[in-house]
Order: sequence, then C-alpha cells, then structure tokens
Amino acid sequence: MYVMEVGKIRKQNKKTSRLFTWFLVFLLIFSTIPLTVEATEQLAYHNVIIKVNNPVSVNIDEQVKGEIKQGTLIFAKEMEDNYQIQWGETNFEISKEKAQIVPNKSMENSYANFNPEVIKGYFTPKKDLKLEVEKPKFHVTLSQSEKYPILEDKENVYRVVLGNRIVDVDKSVVTTIDNDTDTPNFSPNKVVKKKDIPNINKTYQSTNYGNCFKVINHEAIVYDNRGKELKEIGTLIKDQTYPIDSDYGNWHRIQFGSHYGYVHKQNTTSGNHNSINNENKTYKNSSRKFRVDEEVTVYDNTSGELVPFAELKKGQEHEIVSDYGNWYRVLIADRVGYIQKSKVTKLFVEQNNYFKVTTNNLPVYDNRTGKLVEVGTLKKDQVYPRVSDYGNWHRIQYGDHFGYVWKADTVPANGNSLKNENQNYENSSESFIASNDAVVYDNTGKKLVPFTKIRNGHRFPIVSDYGDWYRILVANRVGYIHKTSVNGYFDSKSKYFEVTTDGLTVYDNRQKGLKKIGELTKGQVYERVSDYGNWHRIQFGDHYGYVHKSGTIPNFKKQIPNYNTTYKNSDMEIIPIGDVTVYDNSSGKLEPFGVLEDGESHPVASDYGNWYRVLIANKVGYIQKNDVKRTFTKNTKYFKVNESNLPVYDNRSGSLVIVGTLTKGQTYERVSDYGNWHRIRFGNHYGYVRKSKTDPSYANAFQNSKKASYSNGTLKPKQDVVIYDNTGKELIPFATIEKGKQYPVVRDYGNWYEVNISGRYGYVSKSKVEANVMVAKEIVNPYQEYTYEELKDDIDELQKTYPHLISWEVIGKSVDGRNLYALKLGKGNTEIFINAAHHAREWLTTNLVMEMVDSYSQAYVKDGSIDGFDARNILNKTSIWFVPMVNPDGVTLVQKGPYSASKPHEVILLNNGSENFSSWKANIRGVDLNRQYPAGWDTIKYNSGEPSSMNYKGPSPLSEPESRAIYNFTLAHDFKTAVAYHSSGEILYWKYKASGELERNARRIAEMIRGNTGYSLVKPGPNPSGGGYTDWFLHGEKKPGFTPEISPPVGPRPVPLSNFNSIWYENHSVGLMLAQEAYNNRFNR
Repeated sequence: MYVMEVGKIRKQNKKTSRLFTWFLVFLLIFSTIPLTVEATEQLAYHNVIIKVNNPVSVNIDEQVKGEIKQGTLIFAKEMEDNYQIQWGETNFEISKEKAQIVPNKSMENSYANFNPEVIKGYFTPKKDLKLEVEKPKFHVTLSQSEKYPILEDKENVYRVVLGNRIVDVDKSVVTTIDNDTDTPNFSPNKVVKKKDIPNINKTYQSTNYGNCFKVINHEAIVYDNRGKELKEIGTLIKDQTYPIDSDYGNWHRIQFGSHYGYVHKQNTTSGNHNSINNENKTYKNSSRKFRVDEEVTVYDNTSGELVPFAELKKGQEHEIVSDYGNWYRVLIADRVGYIQKSKVTKLFVEQNNYFKVTTNNLPVYDNRTGKLVEVGTLKKDQVYPRVSDYGNWHRIQYGDHFGYVWKADTVPANGNSLKNENQNYENSSESFIASNDAVVYDNTGKKLVPFTKIRNGHRFPIVSDYGDWYRILVANRVGYIHKTSVNGYFDSKSKYFEVTTDGLTVYDNRQKGLKKIGELTKGQVYERVSDYGNWHRIQFGDHYGYVHKSGTIPNFKKQIPNYNTTYKNSDMEIIPIGDVTVYDNSSGKLEPFGVLEDGESHPVASDYGNWYRVLIANKVGYIQKNDVKRTFTKNTKYFKVNESNLPVYDNRSGSLVIVGTLTKGQTYERVSDYGNWHRIRFGNHYGYVRKSKTDPSYANAFQNSKKASYSNGTLKPKQDVVIYDNTGKELIPFATIEKGKQYPVVRDYGNWYEVNISGRYGYVSKSKVEANVMVAKEIVNPYQEYTYEELKDDIDELQKTYPHLISWEVIGKSVDGRNLYALKLGKGNTEIFINAAHHAREWLTTNLVMEMVDSYSQAYVKDGSIDGFDARNILNKTSIWFVPMVNPDGVTLVQKGPYSASKPHEVILLNNGSENFSSWKANIRGVDLNRQYPAGWDTIKYNSGEPSSMNYKGPSPLSEPESRAIYNFTLAHDFKTAVAYHSSGEILYWKYKASGELERNARRIAEMIRGNTGYSLVKPGPNPSGGGYTDWFLHGEKKPGFTPEISPPVGPRPVPLSNFNSIWYENHSVGLMLAQEAYNNRFNR
C-alpha cells in the first residue's frame, strides 16, 4: 500500500496536531502564499461528496491521466449536467449518470483545496500506480509517465491532492521531475512578468474582494489552467466589475463558458456589485459552441448601448447560450454578453443535425475499404442533413452506405431551407455506375439546382425511375440524376432493364453461333429472366433471347405498362414477312417496343381482330396479321376451317371414308399433327382433316369446349345430321355426322342428344337419329314390402334402362323353382359381391341392395358422386355383383303366407301348425341357409336337429339349392370382397378365425364400414359358431368378408319399413366404397 490519508494521521497523534495548528496560524499572519490545506468552509466551492457508481476514466485534453474505481468517495462541484472534480492542477468532468451525491459528515473535515503556489515539484509513476484507502473509500489509479504536482515532500512519501483529498505516495514507485526545467506551474510570477505595469494593486493580497472585483488596468488577462501550460483565453475590460466564483490564492476564479478562467488579483480591486447590470440570473449554456476567428469583443447591451466588457482570444472555443439575431448570447464571469456571429465560426456538437458547406466541391469519402476513397463532392452554400457526428467528420447517408465529410469546411445549419429532404423514399435494390462525375439536382424549385456530384465509377443505388432521370438519395436529400450520366449496373437479383441505344439486338444462342431474332426499342423497359454474364436473358416467344448489357441501364416493373399477367403462348406460330414491329397499345395509342426478325417464327398468345397478340420479355404486344404468315407446328392445338363442309375421314378400314364434315369459319381442337393432316377426336375413334384447308387458331375461338368425355350410349343418323353449338343466343351449326355412322352420345338433353366432336360439345336433334342411350331414372321403390315379383320386374327394367352398365343372369333355382337372380353393375374386371335375404324375415335387406343398384346407376349416367365416391370412375374400373334375394321362397312365405308355397300343408306343420310366418328365417324346407356353408359346419351351435323356422343347419353342408348356388357362383368369380346383409342389431361380423395379414386387412375394411354405418364391430369368441356365408368366404377363400346387421334390434320379426331411411343413410355408399377399396388393392388379394 503506497498511500495514507492525512486525516487519519491527525487522529493518531493529537500532540502533533496541536503543533501543526500553531504552524498554520503563523503562516496565516506572516505569509502571502495561500495554504495547501484550508478550512472546511472551502466546501462552498467543491460543494458535494459523490460516490462513483462505475469506473471512471480521467480524460484530460484527450489524454488518460488515470482512473477512479467504483465506490470511491470524492469531493466535487455540482454543475447542471455533470460533476467537476479536481485532479492535480486542473479539473475534469464526469456525467451525473456515473456518480451520485452521498451524505458523509466524517469526510467533511478531510476536504483539501489545491493551491498551485505551494507546488514543490512533479513526479511520474514508474508504472500504473494504484492508490487505495478503505475508509472513506478511495481507490484510484495514476497513469504511468503522467505528471502529478507534489504539494509536500515528506521523509518517505510525496503528498498530493486528488479529488480534494490528500493522499501520500511512496517515493519508491515514482520518478521526480525537476520543477525548474519542466512546464511552468500556475504562478503569476512565471506567467505574467511584465515591466512597468501601470496601476497595479500592490496590496491585492490583503484586499477584501468580497464577491466581486473591478479591473483597474488593461492587463486583466484571463487564463485557462486545464492544460500543461497556462493559456490566455481572454481579457477583461478596465473599469468593469465581475462576480467572483471563488478565491484561488493570488487569483480570482471566474465562470468562463463551461469551465473556469483565472484572473490575477494584482490587476483588480474590490468592486461594487451594484454596478453589474448584466449579471446572469436566467441563462444557461447550451451544448453549442463557436470558435473565435479573430480577437472578438463581448458586449453588454443592458444600457441600450453596446458596452464592451470582455474580449476573447483568437482560436478560443466558447459555449453559446442562445441565438440573438446576428449575435450570439454568451456568459463570461457570470455576465450576459453578446458577440457578433460574423466574428466567429459556429462549431458542431452531437445535437447538430445539419451542416452548410463553405468551400467549393467539398469531397465525400468512403472508408469501407480501410482507406479514404473520394466518392463524390458537395456544393458550396448547400445545406445537408447528417447521420451523426464522427470526430472531425460528418457522417452522412450516401446511397446505401455512409459518406464522410470534413467538418472544417462546414458550419452548423438548420434544415429550414431544405425543400428536398427525404421523407418518404427508400433505396431500391437497383444501382447505376456514375460516369464523368455525374451531377445530382434538386428539382423542388422553379429550376434545377445542382447540389452534389457522384464520382466517375462509383456505384450508387436508385430510388425509382423518373422519365429520363433517376431519383436518388444523397445525404438524405432527394435528387435527380440524368440517365445519360450513368452506366448500368446489374447483379443476379436485378429484374428489369431499360434500353439506351436504338435497335438493341436480341440474339438466339440455341444453335452454334449467335443469331439475330429481333430488336428492342430505346427508352422501353423490359423484364429479364436471369443474369447471364454480360448479357440479359429474356423471354422471347417460347424460348430465350439474349441482350447485351452495354446498351441498358436498370429500371423497374412499374415502368412497364403492358406487363403480362394474363396471357400465355398458344401453340400457334407466325413467321414475319420482313422485319415486323411489335406495338404496345396499353396507353390508347400504338407505341413500338420491339421488332421480330424476318423469317424467324414466333408463337402467338391469341387472336385480336386484325392483329395477333404476342409476348416479348413478358410484355404484351400486337402485330398486324398482314405482316406475318401463320404456320402449324407439332404443338399447334387448334385450327380454323377455311372451306365449306370440310370432310372428316376415317382411315381404320385402310382407306379414307368420309364420316362427317366441319363448318367453314369454325375452330376445332386437334389430337396431334399427322403430316399433311390434323388428327381429331371423332366419337370413339380418330378422324382426319386436311391441313391445307385450315389455319392455326386458339382455344378461345369457341365457347363450347368439351365438358365430359364419357358416353351413355350411341346414335345412328337417319340422314346427314347437323351438330349445333348452343352457347350463344342462337344455335350455330359447326359439324355434321354422315348418315348411318354410329356415334357415341354423352347424355340425353330433352329433345336433343349431347355429343363431342373435335374437342367441342354440341347437340343433335333426336328426331334425326336412332339411338340407344341410357337416361337416369328412378326404378326401385324401397319404401314397400319388396316382393320377388317386384324384384323380377325391376331387374328387367334396370337392364333395359342401363344396357351398357347392367346385366343379369340366373345362377340357380330355389326349392320351389323361383329364380336366383345375380345382377352385375359396372364395366371393370375388379369384382366384389353383395348379397341379401339369406333369411326370409330379413327381406328389407333386398330393398337396401336394390336401392344401391338404382342409385349407383343414376349417378353413373349423370356423372355424379355419392359421398364423394365418383360413380362413373369406380364402375368403369370395377363391377359389383348383387344377389338381392338369396331365399326367395322364404321371403315370399313371410310376406304372403303358406299358400304361396308349393306344399303349404308341409310348411304349416313345420311352423307348429301356425299360418303366421312373420318370424320365419329358413328356406321353404326349414333349413337355415346361413348355416349351410362349409366353415365349421360340424360344430355349429344351437342346431335344432330337424327342419324348423330357424337354426336347422340341414343334413349336410350345401344340401339346399340356394346355398349351393351362392357357393358355386362365388367359386366362379374372383371376388376381392364379399358382403352378406342381415338384420337386425347395427353390428358387423368381420373376423371369423381370420389371422395374420387377412385379419389386418379385414379389420382395416371393417373400420371403413363402421366409419360409414356407425355399426359396432363384433368381437368373436374363442369358438365362433360358423356355417355362415362370410365365415366360409373368410375361411375358405381367404379374403375379407363382412356381415352387417342392419337396423336397431327388432326381435324375431321383419324390420319395419319405417326404419329404411336411417338404414339407407348409413349404408348408401358402402358398395362404391368397397369397390374403390378393392380396386386399389386388387393386386394384393
């Protein structure tokens, strides 16, 4: 530890303290030199004790003198924005944010005033020197080699004053500097030696000055002692009186701007405070400053006249209180004064947002490379906003980076005169390269006013296009630079360019060399597809064109009035006859913007009366039809007929046979190119039309584009029949079909049939043709007691109504000779099987599956969907087989009684003599048909042992003709899925002894059925009964089989018809759903 605090030494030795006090009295009486240690009333100057919150660097004259550590307690003077702290021979300031005032009465007696007149010499630390006292805490560091004044030389220590606290420094850690050879200290004998000074106050040391002094000669120089030497900063005027800030030995300390000045007492006498008319009561210094250009007088104007009361030295910087017309208001010696603005130069502070240039062509520098590179100049007398202060420089916005301007050639300004300060604009991503020191203009007045230049070769961002100009931002001012003053700059993100040369060539590079295919027009803006080295790649027809960048500059999309957002190239192409101009008509007049080269084919977007609409660089243009010839390519999709009744030929027989004609002026879609022919769709085959009688055309040339590609039947014309387009207000003929030629019909349409021809739909009068066409209609009525006779009639009617969709066959006979009907619905090879009414009293299941057949057929013809399942699509790929009534004898017995049977007395005996057969399940011989199948037949539970209304499994598996017919029918097909509908209970049987992959597939499909119906999945026990149809299908065929029990439980009787609506709602799409699933998994089972 190198330091001891004097206050502590005093407390340790009272005797020494008393001797020291008598020594001070002696000095007060006999010495003219102020003491080093003064009484505590000096606290009036350093009037507070502060605690440093954070480490503070002691920075004086831009040099670091040391550091005050966090928590240190020191004396300070409180100013408006900061605290002033004594440090050696001068003061320094710290902001109020870095310290706080604290009460500490124990410190007040240790306050020490620094007196420069008792300096004994100087020392410098050999290295950074830590000085530490714990109570009250005082931790500071003195910087190596910095000079500190010695106030007392003791045996082993030097005594110094820092922060108005006395500390002792060990001599071993410092180096002494000779006082005679070093910088003069603050002593009037060394600074103001003058011979023959008239009228000096020889008794100044005994004069009682009070709180003000009066200057008695012309030598009252004001000094600044903050540096290593005393510096003259001003002069006070003879006979003027000034307030004293504090006594400072042989000196008066006065307020001088934001710091202190010192005036030697020998040039003053005591003054009369009442003679000061301009003493400051109100004003405070602002943050603004000026620099004195030549020695300048400060005036008092309180008397109505200008009375000089001080002078400021040339080069002196001084704070401004406020503006006062052509004057600045200032504070000197706490008096309010005025200085002419013309005599000083206003300096910059951080708060200054604008500056004015005072020299011609003031350079702007870019420092991003680590070196200063001149990138532009600013114009004399122009005002510019700045981004921030940067030491001796202004930092300004310069394009997309910062520029730097030397402060010395500028003065502070306000922005009131600026009319083009930027408020709204932002730089775009596009840039240019300046050429020939490009001038930037302000256009807010009546004429263009230059305000800056951009150096040749400097890249600069563009805000927006402005006709022949670019709008840009320089120093946050909106400026305009002529496009002739710049070169283009493009990077990979650049999207648009403007052509600056006449007839800029567009090249095609698809062959080995560059081939000219067109030109772009000067002044027009174009979109590019991508960057391509020194080239722009643009859309040109149906391929790319290439334009050299050297004839272009950047621009923007909004400068393209005919920008394409709608059109696409068609398959039609044109070939220019000579060089052909392309026009933009978006403004209401024709503006040329490109040229197509003679003989170079180009695609057409669409027809436009006497013009063709084309696309160049994604701009919509127009070319006169007379300037081009049309041509077919392999990609051309449409053609227009130029000859009446142009024949359509069929070549399937090996020779050309006319099957129809096309109408002059009408447009058609073709399937493909076929040499000298167009191949078109004509019914279910191709037709061929000669190209030579046609021209290329477009899709929008007709409104009746084909809506559906399916067929619901065929027609055969009784004579040549006309096909009409009905999309307009009247019927327009556009084709004919030759007499006797069979042709597919899409659908029935009242008195007409809808047909398709060459990509268009049209209508043929029914009276002119013979036809076999399916027309959707409701046939099945499920809301009745659905009998065997109803079934026969509906099957016949369904087949006649939908001859291309439904077929039927008899797969066997019942015991009483009734037919077992199987219906096939669909055209596909993937098949599923749905049957119903194995049990006699469960006849409502027949209603359900017959309604499926009826509804699915109608949906097919109408090209409709059921629950999102596309009926036509599914039934074209699959076939659903239905056996709607497996037990017709039993169903009839339940519905009509015993006398419907061939042997009524026998069935009455089987029914225990009762003629009520409403609970009957078996076939006419008393065998339960769903206990007849060879799957666990031997172990069937609850077998009655003899024929009865229910549960008798028969003498052997498949003993009954009905079950045997279903069994054989199943084996004859490759059904992917089987369903046997029963009633009642709203449950679903699905698993019978299935395992492995079959079980997983069955469970998956069962979940699908449950998703539609809501039926619960039955969890089979360890020993299921067996004998059912789907038991056998699962066990024998190893494929998924399901038994849904429709309706809530109703007991041993038929399900009431009133339940049908809910049953239909639950099951109506099950058939299509299972057919779609089977098709999707057709290769897996």
